[in-house]
Amino acid sequence: MRFLAYSLSSLFLLLYLLYLHELSSGLASILNVVDTNTQFIGHNAVDNAVVHNAVDPPPCALFFYGLAKRVDLTLPSTFSKIINKNPECTVIYQSQNVTHTSTPHALWDSESGVINYDALYVHESPTFKIILTGGDTGESKSFPSLPFLLSKCCAPGYTDTSMSNLHKSWESLETLLPFIDNYETVGIFRNDVIFIDEVDIFSSDFAIPKWGSFKGFNDRMFYGTKENALKWAGRFDRLREFDGPILKGETYLKWLLRDDSSRIDFVDTCFLRVRVDGRVKENDCRATNKPFDPHGPRVTNDEHVII
Repeated sequence: MRFLAYSLSSLFLLLYLLYLHELSSGLASILNVVDTNTQFIGHNAVDNAVVHNAVDPPPCALFFYGLAKRVDLTLPSTFSKIINKNPECTVIYQSQNVTHTSTPHALWDSESGVINYDALYVHESPTFKIILTGGDTGESKSFPSLPFLLSKCCAPGYTDTSMSNLHKSWESLETLLPFIDNYETVGIFRNDVIFIDEVDIFSSDFAIPKWGSFKGFNDRMFYGTKENALKWAGRFDRLREFDGPILKGETYLKWLLRDDSSRIDFVDTCFLRVRVDGRVKENDCRATNKPFDPHGPRVTNDEHVII
């Protein structure tokens, strides 16, 4: 009788050990799957890598748009002030697919130089998506948008080239609209700037800079909810309704958001445009009275050349 009880105990022990072995093997398989589906934000500026499950993307995203003229100069602050401060967010970085730019913004502010994205490509990953566009997405609307813009030219300091550049900027935003709709909280930033201030995109539902408004609204940055982002970024949809005699990016945005102005947080977040030849527009944030980033590139005088 004792022998039978001992045998049964041994059998149960053996079965239990087999069960633990199977459980351990199953757990290892699960961990392998998780490891396969887990992606890292792979860039040199991140001290502590943050992991995301590629199957279940985070509910926030950071969008960068325009023509990334000098990524070697702009990416350090893009990471330290924006990306690293919102580590749970997917990054979608759009730029125009060009290798050279030559643009007379105005008589006193022309630029010309080579576009090189080598410093950008090293960061590409499932959580850092790069989108290069060259098509005229704005013209896919039901009206010829560029001729309409040119018919509203020109405010002081604007030229036909200025309006063409404005159109290209709006095309970049148009490219991002389908992606914006996938996230609950978003930040939208120009890709040709040096950021002076940190940004927490969860700190407001509707934030735009309070400086650089030029009798309108600053049209260079937004952060807040998806619904407000789509209003801010969708520049083409209501363009034909604009009945002003002259159109500028800032005054058009103020007109576009006229029903939402009471809900907007006008923030003093500072960032400075960088030209392709290395000049930094340090006066961009003059209304905030903030000094140039002492840890950033060294600059000289008012129209700044990086040295």
